[in-house]
Amino acid sequence: MPAANGYWKSLRSHVAAITWSRKLMTVACSVLLPVFEAALVNIATGSTGDARSWAIGGLFIFGSLHIALFALLMMADQQTPAMHIVDAIELEEQVATLKRELHRRWEASKMIRSAFDALNLQTCESFGSGPTGIGPGLKRIMEQFSCGLPPALGITSSEYTFEVYFEISAIADTDDSQFERNTSTNVVNQSALLFPVYFYSTRFVDAELPFELKEKSPLSWGWGRHHSGQATLEDDRERFLSSGKPLEGTYFHRFATVPVRWACSDEQAGIFIVTSMQRDPFADDVIETMKFVASLLSQYHSAYNRCVYEWLAEQAREERARKARESRARAAQVMRDESEIDDTEEC
Repeated sequence: MPAANGYWKSLRSHVAAITWSRKLMTVACSVLLPVFEAALVNIATGSTGDARSWAIGGLFIFGSLHIALFALLMMADQQTPAMHIVDAIELEEQVATLKRELHRRWEASKMIRSAFDALNLQTCESFGSGPTGIGPGLKRIMEQFSCGLPPALGITSSEYTFEVYFEISAIADTDDSQFERNTSTNVVNQSALLFPVYFYSTRFVDAELPFELKEKSPLSWGWGRHHSGQATLEDDRERFLSSGKPLEGTYFHRFATVPVRWACSDEQAGIFIVTSMQRDPFADDVIETMKFVASLLSQYHSAYNRCVYEWLAEQAREERARKARESRARAAQVMRDESEIDDTEEC
């Protein structure tokens, strides 16, 4: 680690400086002092008078010194400045890790934001002779960061899905042409008629499968809550398991859902769902990251509807102008016909 080179240099010099003192203290505690203490014990037990008193006093002094040196050796790891240097290195590694994580999240956020900014600019340009569906435009943008989103969400399995649904009534359109595909089955919780605007699966799960699972799907679980959440099959066994086993067609083990709301409103217009077959938990901030994506989906939904309404208004203006031109043309033709009749009568 380049930033820690100074710490390692200081640590190396300090360790070299205390090596000999530590060795001498160890030799003193384990060899020299025990020898002196043993000799003094022999003198104290085998002598009388002044010699005995002198031996006991010396034994007390050497014993106290032995205890003090032993305590210093035991506390050396806590008292040495080398431990503070090691702590500083550890803290610096933690800071570097946090910086890398912040940089990763910043890159992911920049990628997502730039993708949706490009989409919002292209939304009105995606209309040709008439409005296209909301799904194709969203798909082009979602595919730009579908590879970077799994790490940001903590997805560890190779089998996962990204799902975006909107209520059909929340999507502006000139007719129901983009909703012709099996809309009769797209009913959730007996009330909401939803349309799969975007459905990405790494193992080619059919976009109609969540509707076929009905209340056993993350779509039904999340839509009825009206707020963010995550769960596994085991968290709601009555809903997702039968006799302790997943139901047929279950394409997930863990999932998280976040509502997509109308712009500047708390009313729910759609839902963003992430599923995975992993048993490991998602990233700690998976809900916050999904909320960020959901806010961008809300902006795209608003931009798409605005462009449809602007296109419809332009079509209405063009229709009125066409009818006015036709009316003027008919009036001019009538005047020409009347003029020709008058000329014929004069002749």
